[in-house]
Amino acid sequence: MASPTTPILANRYHLDSIVYSDSAVVAYQARDQILNRTVTVELLRSEKAKDSTAVQRMLDKARNAAIANLPHVAALYDQNSVDQRPFLVLEEMAGPPLADLVPLSPQQAIMLVEKMAETLEAGLSYQQPLPEINDQTIRISHEGRIQVLDLGLDQTPPHPGYAVKALGQLLSMSIAGASDLSRITPLRKLAERATNGEYQSIGDLLMELRSLNQRANTPTTVIPRTHPTIPVPDSARSAPQPARPAPTQSSTTRPAPAVSAPRGAPITPPMVQEEPEPAPRRSLLGIVAAVVVTLLLVAGTIAVWGGSDGNETTAEPSPSAVVGESPAASAAASAAPANPEQIFVVNTAGQRPLVVRSAPGTDSARVGSLGYGTQVEVIGGPQAANGYNWVQIRTPNLTGWCISEALRKP
Repeated sequence: MASPTTPILANRYHLDSIVYSDSAVVAYQARDQILNRTVTVELLRSEKAKDSTAVQRMLDKARNAAIANLPHVAALYDQNSVDQRPFLVLEEMAGPPLADLVPLSPQQAIMLVEKMAETLEAGLSYQQPLPEINDQTIRISHEGRIQVLDLGLDQTPPHPGYAVKALGQLLSMSIAGASDLSRITPLRKLAERATNGEYQSIGDLLMELRSLNQRANTPTTVIPRTHPTIPVPDSARSAPQPARPAPTQSSTTRPAPAVSAPRGAPITPPMVQEEPEPAPRRSLLGIVAAVVVTLLLVAGTIAVWGGSDGNETTAEPSPSAVVGESPAASAAASAAPANPEQIFVVNTAGQRPLVVRSAPGTDSARVGSLGYGTQVEVIGGPQAANGYNWVQIRTPNLTGWCISEALRKP
């Protein structure tokens, strides 16, 4: 790689390491010896110094940078030449290139696209060539500052279609290699649509991107269910008791057995011995009241443990009611799953929704339910409780515990 004739340009800029190069220019990290600050120097290659088109593009880029002063683009400090080779002096690089930082988190990738959209929209308003956006020209500091070093002589026309495609390609680069499937998959689809030119403007792309981010970050509100109280009918509280028949000699008493008295003893009359009273019969009204109470209790139990909205039936199926490979092997196991942080799907019997609770055990509070076939990520467990194996799962909108037998590999 060619080096400048002297490591000090214009008796002021001391060149250090090379940070960028292509067929037309070489960029250096340099030191401004007069102002004692770090800068970036972009120098035209010696073999391009005789190319009038390359020289003119270098000068036009400096003029456009001074006029437009686009947001997030490295500021232009100076323009000069050495050995008939023009060079530009730009502000210090904010940090390492995007290529060294990918994959970004979904939030970081969305923020990056929004910042670069501001840059391209400003460039379109000036009707000037747009800055080159790629994983080398974009720099991100440790504090999150985003900067574009407009290096090279390639001129990109100020066309909205190109700007949208460039943002789609940037989004794809930012999340390349990420493993958060629940958040990354929708972003990838959006990036593909932008790259294929399915959006008419940058505003359309940003609108859908922000809507997607808002839906992903909106927490799921779970309203705790209250157990209904079942009133006991008055007839069941105080059922009328049947009248007790008056005792009679024939029905309730019988004469005591005769006992022979010794001769000469006075004769005493026989003693009357009462029989135990029979148990009162339950009236028909009491039986009906008991049946009504029982039916109300059963109906209340079904209403409480039914679906989340009264029409949906959720379940915690028994181990024999599900099929497929689950994250845990038996209800007695309590060790961590063999393959944590793997993807499973809900596989309940009858395709019923699966109950998700705040902690292992059927007496733990419900935090929501998941439909049949929902994709989940197992992040903890199993733990044994109430005769089941419980594993901790996570979806984009829900985190909690469910029985492992209701899950299977996708």
